[in-house]
Amino acid sequence: MSLEDRLVELVGEAAEVFGWEEIGEETDVEISESEDFPYPFTDIVHDGAVFRLFVTDRAANLDNDLADFFDHYRDFESEYEDVEQATLVWRAANDEDDFWYLRRTEEGDIGLFHSDLSLEEEDEEEGNGKKL
Repeated sequence: MSLEDRLVELVGEAAEVFGWEEIGEETDVEISESEDFPYPFTDIVHDGAVFRLFVTDRAANLDNDLADFFDHYRDFESEYEDVEQATLVWRAANDEDDFWYLRRTEEGDIGLFHSDLSLEEEDEEEGNGKKL
């Protein structure tokens, strides 16, 4: 599967995690490229927030890549400084069903989150989750 196909797939999975009810499998995804950003991406604006989604071209290695992703997040956030919330969402080429994302927490820090954990928190809030 090409990176572009994986990006379209990521949009659908992010829609589930972030509750974008109007975005589904039939939604057209505009894929952009920029000299300032190393991966093909798509930006989605939803309810006053902007999300940049992308798929890396290599296996995940957070130890090596996380500092770069934080830098990309800061650049992305400054690009959309008039938007309430900016979220950088990515999946590594070797990941199948989950993704990572960066966004500001309520305390103002940049937080690193995982899609599986986000779904588990939602289930717990609805009373359907398991306590570990």
